[in-house]
Amino acid sequence: MSRSGRAVLAVLAAAVLSTAREAAAMPDKPALLLADFESPAMETLLGGTIAGWKRDPTDSSQHCDLALESDPLKERNGTVLRIDYDIKSDKTTYQTPTISESGAEDVKLIPSDVGFHSMAYAGAYFGLADVDLRGYRYLAFSVRGDADAGFTRVFKLEMQGGGRTESILFDKVTGEWKRHFVPLVRFSSVVDLEHMNAVVIVFDQNATRQQGRIYIDDIFFSRGRDVDFRPSVPLAMVPKTDSAPLVDGSLDEWSGAAKFELLPSGHLESGQAGDDKDVSAKVMLLWDDERLYFAIHVRDNELVCLKKDSGIHQSDSVELFIDPQGDGLEWDNASDIQLAFSPTCPPPAQSQIWSYFDKRIPTLQEVDYAAQIIKNGYDIESSISWKFLGVQPMRGMRIGFSSAVNDTDIKDGTLRAKLNWFMAKDPRAEQKFGLGWIELAER
Repeated sequence: MSRSGRAVLAVLAAAVLSTAREAAAMPDKPALLLADFESPAMETLLGGTIAGWKRDPTDSSQHCDLALESDPLKERNGTVLRIDYDIKSDKTTYQTPTISESGAEDVKLIPSDVGFHSMAYAGAYFGLADVDLRGYRYLAFSVRGDADAGFTRVFKLEMQGGGRTESILFDKVTGEWKRHFVPLVRFSSVVDLEHMNAVVIVFDQNATRQQGRIYIDDIFFSRGRDVDFRPSVPLAMVPKTDSAPLVDGSLDEWSGAAKFELLPSGHLESGQAGDDKDVSAKVMLLWDDERLYFAIHVRDNELVCLKKDSGIHQSDSVELFIDPQGDGLEWDNASDIQLAFSPTCPPPAQSQIWSYFDKRIPTLQEVDYAAQIIKNGYDIESSISWKFLGVQPMRGMRIGFSSAVNDTDIKDGTLRAKLNWFMAKDPRAEQKFGLGWIELAER
Protein backbone atom coordinates (compact mmCIF):
# COMPACT_ATOMS: atom_id res chain seq x y z
CA MET A 1 0.00 0.00 0.00
CA SER A 2 1.28 3.50 -0.80
CA ARG A 3 2.29 6.17 1.76
CA SER A 4 -0.98 8.04 1.21
CA GLY A 5 -3.05 4.87 1.54
CA ARG A 6 -1.32 4.02 4.80
CA ALA A 7 -2.06 7.52 6.09
CA VAL A 8 -5.78 6.90 5.65
CA LEU A 9 -5.56 3.66 7.61
CA ALA A 10 -3.37 5.23 10.30
CA VAL A 11 -6.23 7.61 11.14
CA LEU A 12 -8.54 4.62 11.58
CA ALA A 13 -6.00 2.66 13.64
CA ALA A 14 -5.55 5.61 16.04
CA ALA A 15 -9.25 5.47 16.89
CA VAL A 16 -9.33 1.85 18.07
CA LEU A 17 -9.52 0.91 21.72
CA SER A 18 -6.46 -0.46 23.50
CA THR A 19 -8.42 -2.72 25.85
CA ALA A 20 -8.98 -5.61 23.44
CA ARG A 21 -5.54 -7.11 23.98
CA GLU A 22 -6.55 -8.84 27.19
CA ALA A 23 -9.77 -10.09 25.61
CA ALA A 24 -7.71 -11.76 22.90
CA ALA A 25 -5.59 -13.71 25.39
CA MET A 26 -7.82 -16.80 25.49
CA PRO A 27 -5.50 -19.85 25.39
CA ASP A 28 -8.40 -22.21 26.08
CA LYS A 29 -10.47 -20.96 23.15
CA PRO A 30 -10.13 -22.71 19.76
CA ALA A 31 -11.22 -19.60 17.83
CA LEU A 32 -11.09 -15.82 18.23
CA LEU A 33 -13.99 -14.00 16.56
CA LEU A 34 -13.06 -10.75 14.82
CA ALA A 35 -16.47 -9.85 13.37
CA ASP A 36 -19.83 -11.57 12.90
CA PHE A 37 -21.63 -8.37 11.75
CA GLU A 38 -24.62 -8.93 14.06
CA SER A 39 -24.20 -5.55 15.79
CA PRO A 40 -25.39 -2.36 14.03
CA ALA A 41 -22.14 -0.65 15.06
CA MET A 42 -19.32 -0.69 12.54
CA GLU A 43 -16.86 -2.12 15.06
CA THR A 44 -14.98 -5.39 15.36
CA LEU A 45 -15.39 -7.60 18.43
CA LEU A 46 -11.73 -6.90 19.25
CA GLY A 47 -12.09 -3.16 19.86
CA GLY A 48 -11.36 -1.90 16.36
CA THR A 49 -13.09 0.10 13.66
CA ILE A 50 -14.70 -1.31 10.52
CA ALA A 51 -14.55 1.19 7.67
CA GLY A 52 -14.29 1.59 3.93
CA TRP A 53 -11.42 3.64 2.56
CA LYS A 54 -9.96 4.76 -0.77
CA ARG A 55 -6.54 5.82 -1.96
CA ASP A 56 -7.53 9.36 -2.97
CA PRO A 57 -10.25 10.93 -0.78
CA THR A 58 -10.68 13.74 -3.33
CA ASP A 59 -11.53 11.34 -6.18
CA SER A 60 -15.33 10.87 -6.15
CA SER A 61 -15.18 8.29 -8.94
CA GLN A 62 -13.52 5.65 -6.72
CA HIS A 63 -15.06 4.30 -3.55
CA CYS A 64 -15.56 1.37 -1.19
CA ASP A 65 -18.88 1.48 0.66
CA LEU A 66 -19.84 -0.90 3.48
CA ALA A 67 -23.33 -1.85 4.68
CA LEU A 68 -24.91 -4.47 6.93
CA GLU A 69 -27.84 -6.43 5.49
CA SER A 70 -29.48 -9.85 5.39
CA ASP A 71 -28.00 -12.27 2.88
CA PRO A 72 -29.95 -11.81 -0.39
CA LEU A 73 -29.52 -15.54 -1.07
CA LYS A 74 -30.95 -16.34 2.39
CA GLU A 75 -28.16 -18.86 2.95
CA ARG A 76 -26.68 -17.09 6.00
CA ASN A 77 -28.44 -16.35 9.28
CA GLY A 78 -28.49 -12.82 10.66
CA THR A 79 -26.66 -10.06 8.82
CA VAL A 80 -23.58 -10.01 6.61
CA LEU A 81 -21.24 -7.25 5.42
CA ARG A 82 -21.88 -5.95 1.91
CA ILE A 83 -18.89 -4.34 0.22
CA ASP A 84 -19.48 -2.23 -2.90
CA TYR A 85 -16.27 -1.10 -4.57
CA ASP A 86 -15.30 0.92 -7.66
CA ILE A 87 -11.68 1.52 -8.64
CA LYS A 88 -12.34 2.93 -12.12
CA SER A 89 -10.98 6.44 -11.65
CA ASP A 90 -12.13 9.27 -13.91
CA LYS A 91 -9.10 11.40 -13.09
CA THR A 92 -6.59 11.84 -15.88
CA THR A 93 -3.59 12.69 -13.76
CA TYR A 94 -2.17 11.14 -10.64
CA GLN A 95 0.24 12.22 -7.94
CA THR A 96 3.47 10.38 -7.30
CA PRO A 97 5.81 11.12 -4.38
CA THR A 98 9.38 12.20 -5.20
CA ILE A 99 12.36 13.13 -3.03
CA SER A 100 13.96 16.53 -3.64
CA GLU A 101 17.69 17.27 -3.39
CA SER A 102 17.15 18.52 0.16
CA GLY A 103 15.65 15.18 1.14
CA ALA A 104 12.10 16.52 1.50
CA GLU A 105 9.19 14.67 -0.05
CA ASP A 106 7.52 16.41 -2.96
CA VAL A 107 4.61 15.51 -5.20
CA LYS A 108 4.83 15.36 -8.97
CA LEU A 109 1.77 15.45 -11.22
CA ILE A 110 1.91 13.13 -14.22
CA PRO A 111 -0.33 14.57 -16.95
CA SER A 112 -2.77 12.61 -19.10
CA ASP A 113 -0.91 13.34 -22.33
CA VAL A 114 1.68 10.70 -21.42
CA GLY A 115 -1.05 8.07 -21.25
CA PHE A 116 -1.50 7.59 -17.51
CA HIS A 117 -4.68 7.61 -15.46
CA SER A 118 -5.20 8.12 -11.77
CA MET A 119 -3.97 5.32 -9.54
CA ALA A 120 -7.10 3.96 -7.87
CA TYR A 121 -7.48 1.41 -5.13
CA ALA A 122 -9.82 1.07 -2.20
CA GLY A 123 -10.88 -1.43 0.40
CA ALA A 124 -12.28 -2.41 3.79
CA TYR A 125 -10.45 -2.03 7.11
CA PHE A 126 -10.96 -4.20 10.21
CA GLY A 127 -9.15 -2.95 13.33
CA LEU A 128 -7.58 -5.39 15.83
CA ALA A 129 -6.32 -3.05 18.59
CA ASP A 130 -2.94 -4.62 19.37
CA VAL A 131 -4.22 -8.21 19.56
CA ASP A 132 -1.87 -11.13 20.30
CA LEU A 133 -2.38 -13.82 17.62
CA ARG A 134 0.44 -16.09 18.68
CA GLY A 135 -0.92 -19.61 18.92
CA TYR A 136 -3.50 -19.07 16.18
CA ARG A 137 -2.86 -20.75 12.84
CA TYR A 138 -5.46 -19.43 10.41
CA LEU A 139 -7.40 -16.33 9.43
CA ALA A 140 -10.84 -17.63 8.43
CA PHE A 141 -13.80 -15.95 6.75
CA SER A 142 -16.79 -16.65 4.51
CA VAL A 143 -17.12 -14.77 1.23
CA ARG A 144 -19.14 -14.72 -1.96
CA GLY A 145 -19.43 -12.44 -4.98
CA ASP A 146 -22.69 -10.94 -6.23
CA ALA A 147 -23.38 -12.45 -9.65
CA ASP A 148 -25.87 -9.69 -10.56
CA ALA A 149 -23.64 -6.74 -9.64
CA GLY A 150 -20.45 -8.50 -10.78
CA PHE A 151 -17.39 -9.12 -8.63
CA THR A 152 -13.64 -9.59 -8.66
CA ARG A 153 -12.32 -13.10 -8.15
CA VAL A 154 -9.14 -11.65 -6.64
CA PHE A 155 -8.42 -9.15 -3.90
CA LYS A 156 -5.36 -8.34 -1.82
CA LEU A 157 -5.51 -9.54 1.78
CA GLU A 158 -3.30 -7.46 4.07
CA MET A 159 -2.35 -7.80 7.73
CA GLN A 160 -0.72 -5.08 9.81
CA GLY A 161 1.20 -5.70 13.03
CA GLY A 162 4.15 -4.30 14.94
CA GLY A 163 4.49 -1.38 12.55
CA ARG A 164 4.88 -3.67 9.53
CA THR A 165 2.57 -4.82 6.76
CA GLU A 166 2.41 -8.00 4.68
CA SER A 167 -0.09 -8.88 1.94
CA ILE A 168 -1.04 -11.83 -0.24
CA LEU A 169 -3.41 -12.25 -3.18
CA PHE A 170 -6.61 -14.09 -2.33
CA ASP A 171 -8.05 -15.58 -5.53
CA LYS A 172 -10.94 -17.81 -4.48
CA VAL A 173 -14.02 -15.54 -4.66
CA THR A 174 -16.94 -17.24 -6.42
CA GLY A 175 -20.68 -16.62 -6.67
CA GLU A 176 -21.33 -19.08 -3.84
CA TRP A 177 -20.73 -18.79 -0.10
CA LYS A 178 -17.50 -20.55 0.87
CA ARG A 179 -15.44 -20.52 4.04
CA HIS A 180 -11.70 -20.11 3.56
CA PHE A 181 -8.74 -20.63 5.89
CA VAL A 182 -5.60 -18.57 5.21
CA PRO A 183 -2.47 -19.71 7.10
CA LEU A 184 -1.07 -16.94 9.30
CA VAL A 185 2.42 -18.24 8.54
CA ARG A 186 2.05 -16.47 5.19
CA PHE A 187 2.21 -13.17 7.12
CA SER A 188 4.29 -13.98 10.19
CA SER A 189 7.70 -13.63 8.53
CA VAL A 190 7.03 -9.88 8.22
CA VAL A 191 4.40 -8.77 10.73
CA ASP A 192 4.57 -9.15 14.52
CA LEU A 193 1.77 -11.57 15.49
CA GLU A 194 2.07 -10.46 19.11
CA HIS A 195 0.97 -6.92 18.25
CA MET A 196 -1.60 -7.12 15.44
CA ASN A 197 -3.46 -3.98 14.42
CA ALA A 198 -5.56 -4.66 11.34
CA VAL A 199 -6.85 -6.95 8.62
CA VAL A 200 -7.41 -5.09 5.35
CA ILE A 201 -9.11 -6.08 2.10
CA VAL A 202 -7.66 -4.16 -0.87
CA PHE A 203 -9.15 -3.84 -4.35
CA ASP A 204 -6.34 -2.75 -6.66
CA GLN A 205 -4.82 -3.50 -10.07
CA ASN A 206 -4.99 -7.22 -9.31
CA ALA A 207 -8.80 -7.18 -9.30
CA THR A 208 -10.35 -9.15 -12.15
CA ARG A 209 -13.24 -6.66 -12.21
CA GLN A 210 -12.83 -2.96 -11.36
CA GLN A 211 -16.36 -2.47 -10.09
CA GLY A 212 -18.58 -4.86 -8.17
CA ARG A 213 -19.91 -6.25 -4.92
CA ILE A 214 -18.85 -8.97 -2.51
CA TYR A 215 -20.26 -10.20 0.80
CA ILE A 216 -18.21 -11.15 3.88
CA ASP A 217 -19.31 -12.95 7.05
CA ASP A 218 -17.82 -14.49 10.22
CA ILE A 219 -14.17 -13.40 10.26
CA PHE A 220 -12.20 -15.25 12.95
CA PHE A 221 -8.80 -16.63 13.90
CA SER A 222 -8.51 -20.39 14.40
CA ARG A 223 -6.03 -22.51 16.30
CA GLY A 224 -6.88 -25.29 13.86
CA ARG A 225 -7.63 -27.97 16.45
CA ASP A 226 -11.33 -28.51 15.93
CA VAL A 227 -12.09 -26.85 12.60
CA ASP A 228 -13.27 -28.92 9.64
CA PHE A 229 -11.18 -27.49 6.80
CA ARG A 230 -13.10 -29.37 4.15
CA PRO A 231 -15.56 -27.13 2.33
CA SER A 232 -18.76 -28.59 0.91
CA VAL A 233 -17.51 -30.90 -1.82
CA PRO A 234 -19.71 -31.83 -4.81
CA LEU A 235 -20.35 -35.50 -5.61
CA ALA A 236 -21.43 -37.01 -8.92
CA MET A 237 -22.72 -40.61 -9.06
CA VAL A 238 -21.34 -42.10 -12.29
CA PRO A 239 -23.34 -45.03 -13.74
CA LYS A 240 -21.71 -48.10 -15.25
CA THR A 241 -22.44 -48.67 -18.93
CA ASP A 242 -22.92 -51.88 -20.93
CA SER A 243 -22.41 -50.03 -24.19
CA ALA A 244 -19.34 -47.83 -24.32
CA PRO A 245 -19.88 -44.60 -26.31
CA LEU A 246 -17.98 -44.33 -29.56
CA VAL A 247 -15.27 -41.68 -29.16
CA ASP A 248 -15.96 -39.66 -32.31
CA GLY A 249 -16.83 -36.17 -31.02
CA SER A 250 -20.59 -36.74 -31.32
CA LEU A 251 -22.53 -36.71 -28.05
CA ASP A 252 -25.54 -38.77 -29.17
CA GLU A 253 -24.80 -41.75 -26.89
CA TRP A 254 -24.70 -40.04 -23.50
CA SER A 255 -28.36 -40.01 -22.42
CA GLY A 256 -27.77 -42.16 -19.32
CA ALA A 257 -24.60 -40.44 -18.10
CA ALA A 258 -23.96 -38.50 -14.92
CA LYS A 259 -24.23 -34.80 -15.79
CA PHE A 260 -23.34 -31.49 -14.17
CA GLU A 261 -22.86 -27.92 -15.41
CA LEU A 262 -20.07 -25.37 -15.25
CA LEU A 263 -21.43 -21.82 -15.07
CA PRO A 264 -19.81 -18.38 -14.63
CA SER A 265 -22.13 -17.65 -11.70
CA GLY A 266 -20.85 -20.54 -9.60
CA HIS A 267 -17.62 -21.92 -11.02
CA LEU A 268 -15.50 -18.93 -12.10
CA GLU A 269 -11.99 -19.71 -10.83
CA SER A 270 -10.14 -16.87 -12.56
CA GLY A 271 -10.51 -14.08 -15.07
CA GLN A 272 -13.70 -12.42 -16.19
CA ALA A 273 -16.69 -14.03 -17.93
CA GLY A 274 -19.95 -12.66 -19.26
CA ASP A 275 -23.14 -14.72 -19.25
CA ASP A 276 -23.60 -18.41 -20.04
CA LYS A 277 -23.34 -17.65 -23.78
CA ASP A 278 -19.81 -16.33 -23.24
CA VAL A 279 -18.66 -19.58 -21.65
CA SER A 280 -20.42 -22.48 -19.93
CA ALA A 281 -20.35 -26.25 -20.18
CA LYS A 282 -22.15 -29.52 -19.46
CA VAL A 283 -19.99 -32.45 -18.29
CA MET A 284 -20.97 -36.13 -18.78
CA LEU A 285 -19.39 -39.25 -17.25
CA LEU A 286 -19.72 -43.05 -17.58
CA TRP A 287 -17.53 -46.03 -16.70
CA ASP A 288 -16.99 -49.72 -17.38
CA ASP A 289 -14.39 -52.26 -16.33
CA GLU A 290 -11.87 -50.98 -18.87
CA ARG A 291 -12.22 -47.21 -19.04
CA LEU A 292 -13.61 -43.98 -17.62
CA TYR A 293 -15.65 -42.09 -20.23
CA PHE A 294 -15.80 -38.30 -20.30
CA ALA A 295 -17.68 -35.88 -22.56
CA ILE A 296 -18.21 -32.15 -22.41
CA HIS A 297 -20.36 -29.75 -24.39
CA VAL A 298 -18.81 -26.27 -24.23
CA ARG A 299 -20.75 -23.15 -25.08
CA ASP A 300 -18.32 -20.48 -26.31
CA ASN A 301 -19.13 -17.33 -28.26
CA GLU A 302 -15.64 -17.02 -29.73
CA LEU A 303 -13.25 -19.89 -30.47
CA VAL A 304 -9.59 -18.94 -29.95
CA CYS A 305 -6.99 -21.73 -30.10
CA LEU A 306 -3.45 -20.38 -30.41
CA LYS A 307 -1.26 -22.87 -28.55
CA LYS A 308 0.11 -26.39 -28.94
CA ASP A 309 1.35 -29.14 -26.64
CA SER A 310 1.93 -27.93 -23.05
CA GLY A 311 0.60 -24.47 -23.92
CA ILE A 312 -2.91 -25.50 -25.02
CA HIS A 313 -4.42 -24.60 -21.62
CA GLN A 314 -3.53 -20.96 -22.33
CA SER A 315 -6.32 -20.61 -24.91
CA ASP A 316 -9.71 -22.30 -25.45
CA SER A 317 -9.43 -25.78 -23.96
CA VAL A 318 -10.78 -28.29 -21.44
CA GLU A 319 -8.81 -29.63 -18.48
CA LEU A 320 -9.32 -32.75 -16.36
CA PHE A 321 -7.88 -33.06 -12.86
CA ILE A 322 -8.01 -36.60 -11.48
CA ASP A 323 -6.90 -37.87 -8.06
CA PRO A 324 -7.28 -41.67 -8.49
CA GLN A 325 -6.29 -42.49 -4.89
CA GLY A 326 -8.61 -39.85 -3.41
CA ASP A 327 -5.88 -38.46 -1.13
CA GLY A 328 -5.68 -34.98 -2.68
CA LEU A 329 -4.19 -33.92 -6.01
CA GLU A 330 -0.54 -33.00 -5.53
CA TRP A 331 1.07 -30.85 -8.18
CA ASP A 332 3.45 -32.78 -10.47
CA ASN A 333 2.80 -36.03 -8.57
CA ALA A 334 3.07 -38.93 -11.03
CA SER A 335 0.12 -40.72 -9.39
CA ASP A 336 -2.22 -37.79 -10.11
CA ILE A 337 -3.47 -36.60 -13.49
CA GLN A 338 -3.83 -33.26 -15.27
CA LEU A 339 -5.00 -33.55 -18.88
CA ALA A 340 -5.85 -30.77 -21.33
CA PHE A 341 -7.80 -31.06 -24.59
CA SER A 342 -7.88 -28.45 -27.34
CA PRO A 343 -10.76 -28.57 -29.86
CA THR A 344 -8.38 -27.34 -32.54
CA CYS A 345 -4.96 -25.75 -32.72
CA PRO A 346 -2.75 -23.83 -35.16
CA PRO A 347 -1.96 -25.66 -38.43
CA PRO A 348 -2.56 -28.49 -39.04
CA ALA A 349 -5.83 -27.45 -37.28
CA GLN A 350 -6.74 -30.59 -35.38
CA SER A 351 -7.71 -31.45 -31.82
CA GLN A 352 -4.89 -32.03 -29.39
CA ILE A 353 -4.17 -33.46 -25.94
CA TRP A 354 -1.43 -33.03 -23.33
CA SER A 355 -0.68 -34.79 -20.05
CA TYR A 356 1.03 -32.27 -17.76
CA PHE A 357 2.43 -34.23 -14.84
CA ASP A 358 4.29 -36.68 -17.09
CA LYS A 359 4.91 -34.00 -19.78
CA ARG A 360 3.87 -35.92 -22.88
CA ILE A 361 1.05 -36.78 -25.28
CA PRO A 362 -0.68 -39.96 -24.03
CA THR A 363 -1.11 -42.86 -26.42
CA LEU A 364 -4.62 -43.48 -27.79
CA GLN A 365 -4.73 -46.70 -25.78
CA GLU A 366 -4.15 -44.65 -22.64
CA VAL A 367 -6.45 -41.73 -23.53
CA ASP A 368 -8.60 -41.79 -26.65
CA TYR A 369 -10.25 -38.50 -27.60
CA ALA A 370 -12.10 -36.63 -30.34
CA ALA A 371 -13.48 -33.11 -30.76
CA GLN A 372 -16.12 -31.49 -32.91
CA ILE A 373 -16.54 -27.76 -33.46
CA ILE A 374 -20.20 -26.79 -33.58
CA LYS A 375 -22.20 -23.58 -33.74
CA ASN A 376 -21.50 -21.45 -30.64
CA GLY A 377 -19.03 -23.87 -29.12
CA TYR A 378 -17.49 -27.31 -29.32
CA ASP A 379 -17.81 -30.89 -28.01
CA ILE A 380 -15.05 -33.14 -26.70
CA GLU A 381 -15.21 -36.88 -25.99
CA SER A 382 -12.61 -39.02 -24.29
CA SER A 383 -12.09 -42.47 -22.81
CA ILE A 384 -9.32 -42.98 -20.24
CA SER A 385 -7.97 -46.41 -19.40
CA TRP A 386 -7.96 -47.43 -15.75
CA LYS A 387 -4.44 -48.68 -16.28
CA PHE A 388 -3.38 -45.14 -17.16
CA LEU A 389 -5.09 -43.92 -13.98
CA GLY A 390 -3.34 -46.62 -11.96
CA VAL A 391 -6.42 -48.06 -10.24
CA GLN A 392 -8.74 -51.07 -10.58
CA PRO A 393 -12.36 -49.85 -10.76
CA MET A 394 -15.08 -51.23 -8.51
CA ARG A 395 -18.57 -50.20 -7.51
CA GLY A 396 -18.58 -47.65 -4.69
CA MET A 397 -15.05 -46.38 -5.42
CA ARG A 398 -14.65 -42.62 -4.99
CA ILE A 399 -12.15 -40.69 -7.11
CA GLY A 400 -11.11 -37.06 -6.81
CA PHE A 401 -12.21 -35.28 -9.98
CA SER A 402 -12.68 -31.86 -11.50
CA SER A 403 -13.23 -30.56 -15.00
CA ALA A 404 -12.29 -27.05 -16.08
CA VAL A 405 -12.90 -24.90 -19.16
CA ASN A 406 -10.42 -22.25 -20.28
CA ASP A 407 -11.93 -19.44 -22.34
CA THR A 408 -9.98 -16.87 -24.34
CA ASP A 409 -11.90 -14.09 -26.10
CA ILE A 410 -10.47 -11.25 -28.16
CA LYS A 411 -13.55 -9.38 -29.36
CA ASP A 412 -15.87 -9.04 -26.35
CA GLY A 413 -13.47 -7.65 -23.73
CA THR A 414 -13.48 -10.72 -21.45
CA LEU A 415 -9.96 -11.71 -22.43
CA ARG A 416 -9.53 -14.80 -20.24
CA ALA A 417 -11.70 -16.84 -17.91
CA LYS A 418 -11.52 -20.26 -16.29
CA LEU A 419 -14.44 -22.29 -14.96
CA ASN A 420 -13.62 -25.16 -12.60
CA TRP A 421 -16.06 -27.64 -11.01
CA PHE A 422 -14.26 -27.90 -7.68
CA MET A 423 -10.60 -27.44 -6.76
CA ALA A 424 -9.73 -26.20 -3.26
CA LYS A 425 -6.20 -25.57 -2.00
CA ASP A 426 -5.32 -27.52 1.12
CA PRO A 427 -4.36 -24.83 3.70
CA ARG A 428 -1.86 -27.23 5.29
CA ALA A 429 0.00 -28.21 2.08
CA GLU A 430 0.98 -25.56 -0.49
CA GLN A 431 1.04 -27.88 -3.54
CA LYS A 432 -1.98 -30.04 -2.66
CA PHE A 433 -5.60 -29.59 -3.74
CA GLY A 434 -8.90 -31.17 -2.87
CA LEU A 435 -11.13 -32.02 -5.83
CA GLY A 436 -14.78 -32.87 -6.22
CA TRP A 437 -15.82 -36.51 -5.98
CA ILE A 438 -17.12 -38.99 -8.52
CA GLU A 439 -18.43 -42.32 -7.24
CA LEU A 440 -18.59 -45.39 -9.49
CA ALA A 441 -22.18 -46.60 -9.28
CA GLU A 442 -24.24 -49.35 -10.86
CA ARG A 443 -26.26 -48.84 -14.01
